[in-house]
Amino acid sequence: MITRRSAVARLGGLAAASALPRPAIAQAQPIEIWSFDTPGDGNLVSRSLALVVESWKAKSPSVELKFNSMPWQQLSPTLLRASRARRVPDVVMLFSPDMPVHIEARTIMPLGARVAAWSQDKQADIIKLKQSRNREGVDYALPWQVRTSGLVYRADLLEKAKVAPPKTLAEWSDAAAAAQGGETVGFAMGFNPAGASISGAWFIVTQLGLGARVLKPDGSADFQTDVARQVVEWVAAQVKGRNPPTLPLDVALQEQEKQHDLFAARRAVFLPTSSDRHARMVSQSGLPFEAIGMTAYPTNTAGKPAPALVQGWNLAIPQGARSPDLAWTLIDHWTSTEVQAQLARVAGMGPVRRSALSDPFFAEPKGQVIRWATEYAAEHPMDFDFPTNASVLYDTIVRMFGQVLNGTLQPAAALAWAETDFNQKRRGG
Repeated sequence: MITRRSAVARLGGLAAASALPRPAIAQAQPIEIWSFDTPGDGNLVSRSLALVVESWKAKSPSVELKFNSMPWQQLSPTLLRASRARRVPDVVMLFSPDMPVHIEARTIMPLGARVAAWSQDKQADIIKLKQSRNREGVDYALPWQVRTSGLVYRADLLEKAKVAPPKTLAEWSDAAAAAQGGETVGFAMGFNPAGASISGAWFIVTQLGLGARVLKPDGSADFQTDVARQVVEWVAAQVKGRNPPTLPLDVALQEQEKQHDLFAARRAVFLPTSSDRHARMVSQSGLPFEAIGMTAYPTNTAGKPAPALVQGWNLAIPQGARSPDLAWTLIDHWTSTEVQAQLARVAGMGPVRRSALSDPFFAEPKGQVIRWATEYAAEHPMDFDFPTNASVLYDTIVRMFGQVLNGTLQPAAALAWAETDFNQKRRGG
């Protein structure tokens, strides 16, 4: 029974509740971000995150950004587990090869309606990665930094050896042989399952540049081709066909972080990597920017480089996020032209907005490689549908190379083995 006193009390309670500053309470909650680093003044990534935090504070001082850091390899599997337990953050960073898994598993929210609310100019300005969309073209994440794969090289050593940056595989091999010497090897390229993405991706884009397709329309492997065999034989020749080898066996079997360490120690002429690593290699090597260049992956035609493999770290909103609207506001800020230009200046990050290239920084020596990477990606786009789990493809590729370089299998037999291995794993075998 509702008495007059209880009714008055109830009305008073409702009035008091309606007077509460609801938006302020919602905005006072921190935005939780799962990341592979935390803001700070250490490496380039931590500095870039610190810049995002400071620029966000100036815009939304009442909303804290709370970073939860874990190794980058754990972000994707951790989100898959957390989604089942319904304990997800507001924003999660996902590397582009991991995106198809989460789109298929529906662990992240589609962003199509939010992106569509932008102006046409703003939509056209941002770089979108194919792996971050579903088959219908709906965006499920936006990159906050992009990197274009290519060949970093010691420009000073090439100049000393009087050779130009290579445009064909033959020129690459010859330039490495001419510029190496002493403790400096020609190539820092590793085929080790502990770090397979760079060399695995190089093998894919090089085949595409030479006219092969790598995967069939149904997603199964198409490895037993003349092009694939020629590329494998070319790598084997760097290990076994030159004296001294341009790619010593112990270097070829190291994982990719060891390759970066070798180049940073000034002990390699060439390093297949991505554009975001260029500034890091300059910083770690102590060499001037002019001494370390970057060019497209060579093919067999000087005027036709391999297509640009563009990947990046994406910002996604998990299904079940506590504050999806605030999360989108952060993503919108993080991918803005102003913030993207600052990230390039501070940390050498490739901008995800083309309008950022109008910043004077990109006319300076420090900004020229980033400009090159952005323009190369625009001029030579890559048309390739990565499998749902690209890491399985990369793993098969590097283990195939390992058997060739160890002498266990000849290239043709190794490619046949790799085709069977990948197709079995693709089917869950």
